[in-house]
Amino acid sequence: MLEEFEEKRFGAVAIEKGFISMDQLLEGLEIQMDEDVEHGKCRVIGAILVGKGYMNLSEMQETLESYCRRTGKERRSGKDRRTLP
Repeated sequence: MLEEFEEKRFGAVAIEKGFISMDQLLEGLEIQMDEDVEHGKCRVIGAILVGKGYMNLSEMQETLESYCRRTGKERRSGKDRRTLP
């Protein structure tokens, strides 16, 4: 299933690193979709996974750094950064 992504997403990188399972990612994505439908906005998947206790902040940071290196995307900083619950 992960091979289907042309560009590895945050969740796929976290699974690859062994920080979370596919079931945990799917649960987090379901929460994210529910929040979007109910409130019109949602938390980033890393914040959800940390909030559920599936990842710690260090693992989220490492995953985000790997994701950014692979995709060439820069991390948000300052007021653009979303906060954890």
